[in-house]
Amino acid sequence: MITLTFCTVYIALLSLVSTIDMFIYKQSFLTSLSYLFMQGKGTNEWMINVGVGVGFLYAIAVDYRLKKGKGSQKG
Repeated sequence: MITLTFCTVYIALLSLVSTIDMFIYKQSFLTSLSYLFMQGKGTNEWMINVGVGVGFLYAIAVDYRLKKGKGSQKG
């Protein structure tokens, strides 16, 4: 459930930022969405991507531990 919430919040924030960029820069939604994933030379945007990846893996690990804990309490 935590992983689903993580993905939902991530997609909602990407959509919000893309929509705002779409109106500010007068471009299509897909163009503004693609600019969010492009990494320019000399930027530290990879750190954000690594943080999102670590958060996603942590959400999966917590979901697994919660599911494993519920299974052992029943027995």
